Amino acid sequence: MAHYSFTTIPHGRMKNGGKLNTGLHFDYICRENKYEHIRGREEDLVYKASGNMPAWADSAADFWQKVEQYRNPEGRGYREYIIALQAEFTLAENQELVEQFLARTGISEHHAFTYAIHDKESAFDPAQRNPHVHLMFNEKIIEKDRPLGPEKYFKNYARNRKGEPTQGYRTSQYFDQDSTTLELRKMWADMCNEKFREKGLNLHIDHQTLKKQKTNLEAQGKFEEAKLLDREPAPHMGNAYRNPKTIKKIRQMQLEVEQELDNEIAEELPAKEYDVENMSKEEIKLVNFVQDIVLRKLAKEIQRERDLLRRQDEEEWQAMYGEKEDNPYVITVADIQEKLQEKVNAAVQKSEEYKLQYKHLYKNVNPAFIKLRIEEGNIRKKIKITGEKQPVDQNLLQELTANLKTNKNKQETIIRDITLDIVFQGEYNKAKRDYRNAKIAEQRNKDIWSKAVKEHPDNFDEIRENYVQTWAQIKQEKERAGKLITHYKNAAETTHKGVLEFTEKNIRENIESTIVKANQIYRKNNQQKKMIEHYNDLLAKTRELDNETVIFAEKIPATVTYRSRVEGVTQLKEYPKRVIRGDIYYVIREEKGIQIAVKDNDIIVKGKAQLYQIQKDQIKLVPESKDGRDKFKFYAAKEKTGKTHTQQPPQLKADIDRKIEEITDKLTKGDIPKLEAYWHNDTDEPINELKLAENKMYSGWKL
Repeated sequence: MAHYSFTTIPHGRMKNGGKLNTGLHFDYICRENKYEHIRGREEDLVYKASGNMPAWADSAADFWQKVEQYRNPEGRGYREYIIALQAEFTLAENQELVEQFLARTGISEHHAFTYAIHDKESAFDPAQRNPHVHLMFNEKIIEKDRPLGPEKYFKNYARNRKGEPTQGYRTSQYFDQDSTTLELRKMWADMCNEKFREKGLNLHIDHQTLKKQKTNLEAQGKFEEAKLLDREPAPHMGNAYRNPKTIKKIRQMQLEVEQELDNEIAEELPAKEYDVENMSKEEIKLVNFVQDIVLRKLAKEIQRERDLLRRQDEEEWQAMYGEKEDNPYVITVADIQEKLQEKVNAAVQKSEEYKLQYKHLYKNVNPAFIKLRIEEGNIRKKIKITGEKQPVDQNLLQELTANLKTNKNKQETIIRDITLDIVFQGEYNKAKRDYRNAKIAEQRNKDIWSKAVKEHPDNFDEIRENYVQTWAQIKQEKERAGKLITHYKNAAETTHKGVLEFTEKNIRENIESTIVKANQIYRKNNQQKKMIEHYNDLLAKTRELDNETVIFAEKIPATVTYRSRVEGVTQLKEYPKRVIRGDIYYVIREEKGIQIAVKDNDIIVKGKAQLYQIQKDQIKLVPESKDGRDKFKFYAAKEKTGKTHTQQPPQLKADIDRKIEEITDKLTKGDIPKLEAYWHNDTDEPINELKLAENKMYSGWKL
């Protein structure tokens, strides 16, 4: 049975948290050197390949060993995708899909890579296979016109004053984004589903969560399959199930679960509940693993039964009516607008999440320090621009350099004050506040003295006495706070020096780490803002068109027949039929005693056919109208309210939603040259070469 698994690992880690050795990981997935005859994995490697290996590497193994030797210890040597392949495909077909994935992602063109396909019968169920691929690639973007040796290949990218690159390649940021992972997961599912259709297999995989898939299946009326997804995702057992005792236990549990399931179905009993609160993590893991085996087996049986019933249904249909047609449908501008609005809403929500994360990160960082760092960045940009302009404005450059130095000094003062305050448990800042408040009070006392003398000169002696008393109190407080500040500063240089240095180092590291994370979130938020702007631009362009404008049509017949589907759902043979003067009419509805009908063998133009009024045996065309009431559509589409037609089958709704998603994605990427429908009209009208070329161009974006 088809299944989906797509895992991304930005450089694997060991149990102790350290990074895996890149060369050893290559040996492991390719079963080389000490892993050539790894116990329990005999003959599971069926294919391996590498690409874009530099000239200095003797082999792929040599390259990945050099990666480990020269990579930045804090950086990644590789990124790995572990992807489930389909047992229904041959090795060559799975290999073709992997190569296609490499090409679509740009890995095969820009990155050194290795992939290994593993495939072997399951140790616990010989009827099941688990083919999968390990794809590891280095994220450095190779510049083929600038080959580098290993000592420079993995260095950070750098340029000289002339702007010429001197060492290292740029590291791709594309694969490090959450949106990329989601995009690649969907891409892989679409590629496999396309191959299923190509092979005529009634199978489908989904990159979405089990919960989302369950909801979609229920919407399609596939309640049996939906029930099978009401479970926890199967855990990865690793080497655990390879132990003979564990395999025996799994098989025994499998038999028990299958028997329980048979009893539940036969006697309509509720499903067995496990006392998970009193089970160990390993026991829970084992139960989930066994349940997944049984449910996959059951799902495969349901799929076989459905395929058998579908074939029987098609054979009966063809015996009675000839070839069976799929439900035709169209997609309108309104559908695309709705999908674009969904994307806008999702991007706005994501942007708000990033804003909250950004604020949360900076919550405990000194605001004045952050303001200075932002100013520092702006000053550095101005220095760079001034230095690149010819002739160089030396006065401005000198002024900017001085501003930068002042800025850095202020930053250092803030860091020092924060450190002192932490080490002296808030007393240092309290002393500074007291000193500052005393200075303010001192100035206020002077102002009061000046004002009082001017307004009440006769009371000079009394005013002077009040001034002197207040001044003495303020002076005492000021001296006390000043002595404390001096005391803490002296202690910082003597008894507390070691603690201060350690604390300051930690503060700097925490602040720098916070700034890096905040900058990453800031960039992600900017990306979301750009996407919101892009989606809104597309929305504005689509609003220039009529909402009813059809931009995609699927399987619309050229003429009206008894098999034509009313609004893409119910066939005309289900409607009342009248034969008048040798012509067949299918009555769609009645209005005030007048029958409204379509005529057999009439031409269908852009999915619609002419309507007729029948009163007794008199036939007239329904008068032409701007709202299109004189025509009848033979495709499924959404109503003007945006609600899906109530008669649409769940499977048809899913097909329409999938196609809307495809077209909207292509539209947002700029892949659609013209927002215009291309109709499938099988007429006898001759088409010249120019018209044929135009049709191909405008239909090329359809999948």
